[in-house]
Amino acid sequence: HFISLTMKIYVAENQSQYTNLGIQAGGIEESGLEGTSSQKLQDVEAITKYNNKIDCMLNCSTQDCAWVDPVDLWELTDMRFLEKSTHFEDMVWINMSMPVPCRVMYAAAIFYPDIVSRADADEYLQNTVDKYMSYLDKTVSDGDFDIKTDMFTIITYKDYEDSKDPDPGEKVISDINSLNVVKHFLYEMDLTDYQGVPYAASGDDQHAQALPTSGKYFLDAKLYKNPVPEFQKKKAEYEEKIGKQSSMGGTYIEIKVPTGLTDGIGYYVNTENEDSIGSMYYVGYIKECLIEVHLGKKPSLSDDDLKNIVDAMWGTDSTKSALEVAKKFDLSLLGNMNYPPYSISEDSTAEFAKIQCSKNDAGKDYYITFDSRSEALIGYMTAKQEYIEKIGQDYMGGIAVAVEKNNLEDGYGFYAQAVRQGGFWMLKFVGYQDGCFATVYLRSDSTPFDDTNTAEIVNAIAKAISSVN
Repeated sequence: HFISLTMKIYVAENQSQYTNLGIQAGGIEESGLEGTSSQKLQDVEAITKYNNKIDCMLNCSTQDCAWVDPVDLWELTDMRFLEKSTHFEDMVWINMSMPVPCRVMYAAAIFYPDIVSRADADEYLQNTVDKYMSYLDKTVSDGDFDIKTDMFTIITYKDYEDSKDPDPGEKVISDINSLNVVKHFLYEMDLTDYQGVPYAASGDDQHAQALPTSGKYFLDAKLYKNPVPEFQKKKAEYEEKIGKQSSMGGTYIEIKVPTGLTDGIGYYVNTENEDSIGSMYYVGYIKECLIEVHLGKKPSLSDDDLKNIVDAMWGTDSTKSALEVAKKFDLSLLGNMNYPPYSISEDSTAEFAKIQCSKNDAGKDYYITFDSRSEALIGYMTAKQEYIEKIGQDYMGGIAVAVEKNNLEDGYGFYAQAVRQGGFWMLKFVGYQDGCFATVYLRSDSTPFDDTNTAEIVNAIAKAISSVN
């Protein structure tokens, strides 16, 4: 037993095409309204009169063959009357842009799931698209229109619940900030020749994205208490694609490049038609963060493109020995720092090395460190954002002045005079070159820091890294 709705809040009359959809699927209509049109819900009673008389409401909506966020439908501002129905959660949105037989099959799956499953309806629609609507392949970036991910078919209340973000109060505790991951990708990756430019970062520490001005491309970074199940689900989807033919020409090929992520998988296809384009997907995780990217480039994607994309998501361990880099640094630049002389710590290794001040009665520790491990990116991104926000602000009575990357691939920091603490000077900086990360934490009571001598230290770091093979 059902009623149909159209235009969101109009009840379809008994001979309407929307009501006929349910009848053709084997349902019994209960609108009690004669005619071929529909009637707008003017008050609560217009919908509550069906309470306990129906099993389902079909809300018929024409949305083209495009994806629709369930939240956008279920949280419409004019749903206040429908929400009063005891069958509100039994309502199902159905896309009238589908061919009629496909609509009927989905309606049957709603009414009689033990006889016709949603998977059956999905398969029927996908076969219909592949055979008769192949033009839709040209509307998606990967050249293969997938009815499960590229369009809205039906949306149930459960679909809506599953699509909502977790309770914002239930934050995932992590050293990784999702927004910093996205910003780092956009810095590292030159997207000039890619589809949809420019890209803009948005979101927060829990979930962030880089989205283009047009198209369906994206970079998505999201924290999970345990990202492995979500990764495994996406991995299975990717594996299903790899090795198959794209309807626009070309084969989906697995991306096999090194990654600094704990695990990752991806595929790409370079289409072989008059409108050639390369399209790729890659997903992986590190600690609590799941990162997924989808990019397109005309006319194709090269091996170097794929390597650069995956590396920008999360680089591999550096080939540079942190210890050898430390040995190449010009220690004479630290002669006026507190507690000289500075030397390389005995426990330094190829992965992590430390140039540190001499032991002192005050127990102070000032240093420059080098880290060739990919996980050093976590601390780098956090510190860089902290320093950016510090510029121009008070620092123990002084004003924090920016220190730029100079000759490094990237970097940021500040220097300032601690006026309230006796006037000493502090320098804090993080940067990297060729995957080797440097952290600077220095104090000078005798020599003021300025733009010149801080740049000299940063460039000495860049020189030391570059001089190691």
